Amino acid sequence: MAKILIIIPYKFYPPLNGGGLRCFYNLKELSLAHEIFLLTTQEEKEFSILHQPAFPEHIHIFSVSKKNKVKTIFNVLFSEKIADALNTRFLLKSFTAKANELFLNFYSMIKKLNQEVEFDVVLYENLESLSLFRNSFSNKKIKHVLDAHNIDSELWMMLYHSGGAIHHKTYAEKAAQTERNLYKTVDTFLCCSETDKKKLLAINNNKLEGVVIPNGVDCSLKPFDKNDFKQQANNILFCGSLDYQPNLDGLKWFHEKVFPLLLKLKLDVRLTVVGKGADLNIYRFLIVDEHVDFIGEVESIHEYYKKASVSIVPLHHASGTRLKILEAMSFGVPVVSTSIGAEGIDFEKDLQILIADHPSDFAQKIFSLFENTELFKNIRKSANELVKQKYDWSIIGKTLRNKIDNMLIEYENK
Repeated sequence: MAKILIIIPYKFYPPLNGGGLRCFYNLKELSLAHEIFLLTTQEEKEFSILHQPAFPEHIHIFSVSKKNKVKTIFNVLFSEKIADALNTRFLLKSFTAKANELFLNFYSMIKKLNQEVEFDVVLYENLESLSLFRNSFSNKKIKHVLDAHNIDSELWMMLYHSGGAIHHKTYAEKAAQTERNLYKTVDTFLCCSETDKKKLLAINNNKLEGVVIPNGVDCSLKPFDKNDFKQQANNILFCGSLDYQPNLDGLKWFHEKVFPLLLKLKLDVRLTVVGKGADLNIYRFLIVDEHVDFIGEVESIHEYYKKASVSIVPLHHASGTRLKILEAMSFGVPVVSTSIGAEGIDFEKDLQILIADHPSDFAQKIFSLFENTELFKNIRKSANELVKQKYDWSIIGKTLRNKIDNMLIEYENK
């Protein structure tokens, strides 16, 4: 049994979005075979609240916040802002580093844990935590692992080109530099898709190892809807984070290019939009549409999948794996997606999912699910079998544990 420190520097429980779900199930599955230490910004009491999925009881939780911020003589001599900048530069040994509150909040706790626990593995759940905290671990026996949810440099640059601010470009450039140097900082990386794996290996000249740990779904918590009249609901569901730029761009494309064509084919069809983080001003184009039910953030998505006939993923740029596709498949809701939207999922086209990249084709695929009962039943049944066989978190967890175990065995045999 290894001692594994998992650093998650943001709120992830209860897991309500893709990133939170991935963090939670990585942690849960690893805890079945190893001793897990969680370093997080969330307060420990938040993990004892009854949620589904339930938080494992045997995790060691270490919470950090502003009250943990490291302070030095600089805090006596200067204002807090200047002291934070000087402390960050001093501790990171960088004359150009800017004040970083996250680093200063975590520093003392990491130092304490380093003294008390001999870790075998440190798992960083985002690129920023790797860049900030990697050098805090001097023990050469520790194996360092990055979980790359996405290719961060691509996402930040995409946001910049989509009308973002100049700091988005700066973030993209810094992320790209960190990604190019992964072979110097980690022993292996986890990623969501074969596409992401190839990209990260290429920019590191294949000098490190990577393994695909796909996103998954807990089929026991998202049961197949056996309603025989589901097809007749004539309801299209979009479910996803609404503060995620690819989702916004995808919804705009669908609403402007696809939806009008679909309404000509079937006037009584409705679009339901569910997700957190919506800026109501940005999404006004949907809110004012009489054919759209704009719901926003909800506590439970179950009832919306029950009401849905079709789930859409109209993405044109993104990385990773669309958790919402797997979620829809588990619930038994047929999915129509763009090719990019379905990247990372090992499916058979037109058997478990319908793929379309042109507006008229996308509209026609949705219409066929409304009109063709045999197609509707076959798609949702086959898709449900796919997630149970390949994408249930219990199955993915075995792959993750095997990777960690093999990595440790290889080190011991050197």
